[in-house]
Amino acid sequence: MPTKVLAHIFAFIMYVIALLGIGYIVPTSDTYSLIAIYLILFIPYWYWAGSKKLSKTQIIVIGLMLRLLLLFSTTRLSDDSYRYFWDGTLLAKGYNPYADKPNDTLQSHYFGSDSTQQLLSKLNSQEYYTVYPPFSQVIFAVSAKLSGFNYPYFNVILRLIIILFELITCLVLFKILEILSLPHQQAIWYFLNPMVIIELTGNLHSEIYMIWAIALSLFLYHTQWYALSAVFLAFAVATKLYPILFVPFFMVSLPLKHKLWFGFAMTSTIAVLFLPFFYNNSYLYHVVDSLKLYYQNFEFNGGLYYFFRYIGFRISGYNQIALIGKILSFCTLSAFIILWLLRIKRPEKWTIEQSIFFAMVIFYLLSHTVMPWYLSLAVFATAFVSYRMAIAWSALSLLSYSAFLHPAFHEDLFLVAVEYFLLALFSLYEFTKHYKTLRESNK
Repeated sequence: MPTKVLAHIFAFIMYVIALLGIGYIVPTSDTYSLIAIYLILFIPYWYWAGSKKLSKTQIIVIGLMLRLLLLFSTTRLSDDSYRYFWDGTLLAKGYNPYADKPNDTLQSHYFGSDSTQQLLSKLNSQEYYTVYPPFSQVIFAVSAKLSGFNYPYFNVILRLIIILFELITCLVLFKILEILSLPHQQAIWYFLNPMVIIELTGNLHSEIYMIWAIALSLFLYHTQWYALSAVFLAFAVATKLYPILFVPFFMVSLPLKHKLWFGFAMTSTIAVLFLPFFYNNSYLYHVVDSLKLYYQNFEFNGGLYYFFRYIGFRISGYNQIALIGKILSFCTLSAFIILWLLRIKRPEKWTIEQSIFFAMVIFYLLSHTVMPWYLSLAVFATAFVSYRMAIAWSALSLLSYSAFLHPAFHEDLFLVAVEYFLLALFSLYEFTKHYKTLRESNK
């Protein structure tokens, strides 16, 4: 058997063993072992991406097999799935999940009394109105209904739906890469990424529905189906809200006629998706209130934010989250405006995909909360660019799970500092390398 074939088999076995360890065996309280095994996953992953030898079929088969390994696992690294089940059950039984908070007695009659108390005790946001947008809610409701409103079955059904979305995303990604004359092996950066597999398939996070919609939107845009592209971009907004900031990236190079059709199609689709849930203005205010509480009170793994928070403590003696949040939000918006202008000035260089990549990297570098799965879209966009900083960050982000070592979910700020220091070094190396390449090409 050829040496390269043996290397691929060994890489697959290594990935499988490590993934089973994270999905079923290693306790979450043993965070250092968890992080070590997680980092091991990046060895076969980087080997496959670097070798550029896998065919499309091999990439799909390996990716599906790895995801199916987690089919019957529990969401060991996140408790968000309890809220998915709660919201989905409410919607499937005809109740608007945006109407009340989980601890409101109006909702309790949709569950048995014992199951209500048991489920409430596991929710991490009993006092918050739900913030998950409509398209995510519909998928939660379908999963709840198909599972017979049984939480363990719900996890399996939702995971199968996610795997289906992942498969479609990978197939569409191949098509986009072909249109852009990029090698199909670039899809490895996303489809075989350990963080993507663990957080989206394993922990059921809804970023996948957004990525699926953006992938279809990009494909339809490149094939000049602009109105349909807008429809799927609207689905992305109805999953995670912030893709609304990508609209200028899509519209900037379109003729006026297509701009109008794009805007009309997107606005109409958003209205169709949102109005059935927000026919009562108070429901919209509920979501806004929860988002305000989130942005004003919650902080996790925010590297640059933590640095400025420290400076604020030294100056004022208390947490300046409100002020720092406003400053970083202004910086983020300014960065997006610069990216929009670059897209206008040089659309052939600043492609939509490249713009999305840098937008997401900047967005989360300036964010006060960076859960590992938040980086999924940046990892997806890596398939279209020559930068690998999002891949490095997807590996380093699991250092943030050191919080599981503490009963009160207290972060180890030393490990957070290590994460962002190593990310800074890697990014500096990448920018230096690209700068040298650019200088040589201009000689």
